[in-house]
Amino acid sequence: MAMLLIRAIKMARIAPPPPGSQGKLCYSSESCYTLYPLDDVNTAENMYQYVGPGDSGFPSGLNPNYYRKPQNLFFVPQVPGETQISPNFRRQEVIWANSTRGHYGHFSRLVVEKLQALRERFGRPLVINSGYRSPGYNATLNGAARFSRHTYGDAVDFKIAGVGFGEIANACKQLGAAFTQIYRSHIHCDWRTSPLDEKVFGPSASGQLNSLSAEDVHSAMHAESRINTEVVDFQNANEIQVRFQADTPSEDGGELMHQWNFIKNGQLVASSNKSEPVLTLDPGSYLVRVKVEGSVEIEELFDLD
Repeated sequence: MAMLLIRAIKMARIAPPPPGSQGKLCYSSESCYTLYPLDDVNTAENMYQYVGPGDSGFPSGLNPNYYRKPQNLFFVPQVPGETQISPNFRRQEVIWANSTRGHYGHFSRLVVEKLQALRERFGRPLVINSGYRSPGYNATLNGAARFSRHTYGDAVDFKIAGVGFGEIANACKQLGAAFTQIYRSHIHCDWRTSPLDEKVFGPSASGQLNSLSAEDVHSAMHAESRINTEVVDFQNANEIQVRFQADTPSEDGGELMHQWNFIKNGQLVASSNKSEPVLTLDPGSYLVRVKVEGSVEIEELFDLD
C-alpha cells in the first residue's frame, strides 16, 4: 500500500496533456508522441513561454528564421524513458521529464541521427548531460543563454570517455553542426542551421533555415565578441598588472576553454589557458589573441601606458 501511495503522489504532480492534439511525432515504431499546441501546453504547465519574432523582447540581433517558436510540443511521459529512439539512445538521454524541467518538449529527430552517427564513428557511448530544456527550466540555470538552442531541441552537451573535445568538435562539424563550444567539463554541439522539424515548427520553417550557414553563425558570434581589460595594480613605473577577459556569447553555464597569446614587437611574450588571466606586463603595445575553444577567435591591439 505504501508503494502504491507514493506512486500516486508522484503521478499527481505531472501536468496532464491538454485535450487537443496535432498528430504524432515518431522517433521509432516504439517511440511515438502525440503533439499538442503550444498555447494548450502552457495552459497545462506554464514553463514554455517562448519569445519569437514579432514578440516584445525578441532581440533584433537574432535571425528570426531560426529562432521561431515551436507550434507544438509533446507530453514526454507518455512513452517510458527507457524506450529506444535510435539503436544506441533512449529517450531519457535527450529529454527529461519532472517537476523541475517540465513534462513537455521535443528533440530534433535529425540531431538524434547525428548523435547515432557520432556513437558509431567513435564506437563509445556519449555521456549526455543536457539535451532539450524548457524555457522555464533554462532560465533557472546560471550562465545559460536566454535563447539557448537547447530550448529549440537541436543542441546537446556531452563527452565521450577517451576522446578529446577537439576531435569531437571536428566530428560534429563534419556532421553538419553549425556551432560548437568546448567547456572544461563537456562539449556543446548544435545544429541550428539545419531544417526544423515541420511537425513541431510548422511547414514553412525548414525552407527558411536553409539560407543560413555555419559561417553566418560564427560571423555573428565574432561580431558580438570582444576582449575586456582591467588594470589590477601598478607594480612600479615599468610594470602593470592587467586582467584579461574574453566577452563571447555562451550557450551554457560552465567554464569555457581558452587559449591566450600575448605578442609584443612581433614576439610571443606570454600565453595562458586560464579563463581570465592576470599578467604583469611592461608598458607598450600588445597584440592579444584569444581562442575560445570551438567557437570564436578574437584579436585586438592594446596600449599599456
